[in-house]
Amino acid sequence: MCTAVSFMGLAGRTLDLECSFGERVALTPRAYAHRFIHEGVIESRHALIGVAHIQDGIPLYYDAMSEAGLYMAALNFPKYAHYREVEAGKINLASAELIPYILAGSDSLSEAESELKRVNITPNGVMGLPATALHWFITDFSRSLVVEQTERGLEITKNPHDVLTNSPNIDYHLTKMAEFYRLSPTNPEILEENRNKFPIYSRGMGAIGLPGDYSSSSRFVRAAFLTSNVRKFGEINPQITENNAKITDIFSQIGDKIAENAKKSPQIPKNDTQSKISSFFHLTDSLSVPYGAVLTDEGRAVYTVYTSLADPDSKTYYLTSYECRTPHAYRMVPSGKILTFPLPREEQIKYLSLET
Repeated sequence: MCTAVSFMGLAGRTLDLECSFGERVALTPRAYAHRFIHEGVIESRHALIGVAHIQDGIPLYYDAMSEAGLYMAALNFPKYAHYREVEAGKINLASAELIPYILAGSDSLSEAESELKRVNITPNGVMGLPATALHWFITDFSRSLVVEQTERGLEITKNPHDVLTNSPNIDYHLTKMAEFYRLSPTNPEILEENRNKFPIYSRGMGAIGLPGDYSSSSRFVRAAFLTSNVRKFGEINPQITENNAKITDIFSQIGDKIAENAKKSPQIPKNDTQSKISSFFHLTDSLSVPYGAVLTDEGRAVYTVYTSLADPDSKTYYLTSYECRTPHAYRMVPSGKILTFPLPREEQIKYLSLET
């Protein structure tokens, strides 16, 4: 259970599992010699930073950003992934090898797409680990693609919603979206036009029917709805109160006064990176899984192990964990070797003295 999202020049994902595998933030340097099962040793053009399982000192990335400005995430794709034996004339890669191969060697999303068209995903595991059924989300922070290898072969699909969850395939998710085309962040027109027949008792009634469960299909719809609407306000800092001196208590205004005050709203758009980062984590909070909300067939609780955010402008990778909601920032810096860092595992609570 995972969700990947790209909006407002940022991208990231939630990783939802029933346990942690000791994931670490990993920086793979430029010119690193990647060893692939079938393609041999290839020196990377670009450094990578992301979260990975470290096996024999080698990062096996769950998601990563390259210094060229690409982001890629692997999400669970059971019952749909179909890997093929080595094919002559193809770039033959194990599923765990796709992220480093594409990100370390591509200067742009167009180049990555060209390479992906030549790829065949094989059933090989890496370093003694079993192969994992995956599909992939890749973006240059302005548009995104979904990569899936099914029985029909490897397919690359344009992703108009810039989100991805787990199985079924992307075609199913895109078709499912048609059922929710009427969802809106504003109240429905039928209610506005017929207040006497249908009293409006709450804000947010335009989103009635938005799925709130944790299934992959519902998370896809919820993520698409949120990214579409939060994108419009993501750079607004609600703490900016430039016009507050002109406004009395906004909640005491009614009728025409509300419309008047809307023009004086303290929500002033700013090109504020911190506001965008805050918006991103608020959005992914709606997609994360609290411990105990979802159980496996064996009774183990699935939870959001970590949530990541990649900012290509500052080449910074942000991360929160289930145990620590305070974002930790990891800047991509020049390095001659692989660097790894543990995920934060302790909440950063600020205690204030109430003594006078």
